[in-house]
Amino acid sequence: MRLLESCPYREPALAADGGAEVATCGLLRSITGLEAGSLSMIGRDACSACCAWPEPSADRINPVLASLLTRQAEAVLTAGGLPGCDLERAAALRAEAVRSLQIVPVVRRDTPRKERFLPVGPDKASTAVVIPCHNNGRFLVEAIESVLAQTARPSEIVVVDDASEDETRAVARRYVGAGVRYLRIEARHVFLARAAGFDATAAEFLVFLDADDVLPADYLERGLPFFADPNLGIVYSDYELFGDESGRSVFPEFDPPRLERENYIHAGALVRRRAIEIADAFRPAQVPAYQADWFLWRRIIDSGWRAVKQPALYRYRRHADSMSARRDSVPWSPTAYYEAAALENAEVTIFTPLAGRARLWERYRDWLLAQHWPKSQCHVFLMDTSGDPEFGRTARRFLAEAPYADTRYVARVVAEAGLADRPRRTCADEVRLACARIYNQLAREAATPFILIVEDDIIPPLDVIGQLLRGMDHATSSVTAPYRSRIDGSHVVWGDRGEDVPLGSGYQRIGGSGLGCLLIRRAALSGQTFGFGYAEPSDFDHTLFRRLRKAGWEHKVAWPMLCEHLAANGEPW
Repeated sequence: MRLLESCPYREPALAADGGAEVATCGLLRSITGLEAGSLSMIGRDACSACCAWPEPSADRINPVLASLLTRQAEAVLTAGGLPGCDLERAAALRAEAVRSLQIVPVVRRDTPRKERFLPVGPDKASTAVVIPCHNNGRFLVEAIESVLAQTARPSEIVVVDDASEDETRAVARRYVGAGVRYLRIEARHVFLARAAGFDATAAEFLVFLDADDVLPADYLERGLPFFADPNLGIVYSDYELFGDESGRSVFPEFDPPRLERENYIHAGALVRRRAIEIADAFRPAQVPAYQADWFLWRRIIDSGWRAVKQPALYRYRRHADSMSARRDSVPWSPTAYYEAAALENAEVTIFTPLAGRARLWERYRDWLLAQHWPKSQCHVFLMDTSGDPEFGRTARRFLAEAPYADTRYVARVVAEAGLADRPRRTCADEVRLACARIYNQLAREAATPFILIVEDDIIPPLDVIGQLLRGMDHATSSVTAPYRSRIDGSHVVWGDRGEDVPLGSGYQRIGGSGLGCLLIRRAALSGQTFGFGYAEPSDFDHTLFRRLRKAGWEHKVAWPMLCEHLAANGEPW
């Protein structure tokens, strides 16, 4: 497998929206004659998939490059020609790319350093198409026919009839002779229907085709070559709307932090069976049917797999009973995102820097044992900065017996002992430096989609994790639980200009807050470098939130989650 960084054709760039890394392919530009621009931009994972094949050239392209070439040629044909590539040239290039998709490199044992090209197309890959259907029998013929018309025929086709009361059974039975299997379940949930189809098949790759949707004839042929990259778990696409609406939905190149916030991978993506198995992606969960695909993809990506966008267009039917119509009909509420994103299943890291203060430890320990978020969904990360070996043994013994499945203890010296209890006005810079050291390590090592930072002198309400998660939406990076300042008794929250924010109610947008009790997304925290001063605010927390605001993130406070802020003797301030 070639290294991405050594590709002679790759010209790295940044996407226009500042998101995922993309590149221009010099070889594609030379073949098409098109100038560099958005049409020629290719995501990093598409480049990685190409590198899994033998290095291409102008007269011998591999299947991934052929798939990308068809996309560019079709765009030129749709536009009626573009500078550098007229209609005749685009048509010829598309025909050549389609022919190339039927050729796969094979390495002979007797010629280990020589690659030969044999006529083995992607239809040789083991692929299953699972069609969940609940009372969509009227559309099922089109779905099945689109699968049977694939230029790379799947090895398995299964219709999963989920408690239908219409003609679904009769329609599916008509195709038994064409190799279509029929499975009846009574789950009444698409997540469980897809899981049943997964269990009923054995193919290496799968597509979950909703019964009211349609696959274009080349969907499998153009998508399967990308799986030559063994790190790819998902191959998705843009889609074309038909039915009650028409148009095209264009989705971004693969960007994991963005997928944590919002879904851009439709349910009909190609997926590697091994990725589902390793992620245990179908393990039981409470998830709304209209976002079951997003939940599945997040589980796979959280397990370390990557995704890539292919050029074929999935065909998505819009009608009154479609999944998207049901999603759009869900009434808005302050917790709508919590429900849509199935955040009740969220895994959360509880991170606390410990200064070694015995009275505070007892209160914090009792809170950690009593807090309400499921212990099986919590990762506990304690950073002991006390420099006290006896305190360290106490903390480690506690973690060894605590009812959490995943715990971590780290001892680190970040400042001189006792700094946490000195008056802030006499040691402000030392405290800022110590905190920057602590939170820079957290930013590098955060392993769950959400992190709850709880400083050891803060005691939150027991239901704080669930309530802060309910304040999340796709634009919100963090939700804080308020607490009073040691200095002046005001709440440690501020507006966009650093001004004090008076006590409010419910969830309120703010400019930033202290980190005493803060739920923050990994997507916002990862990649941050905590610092302060010079051209930035003098406090590291103000610096963090200013950077996040500039990046388009919003921040909230959950006023009902008022925390206790303790003095060194364990009494509230």
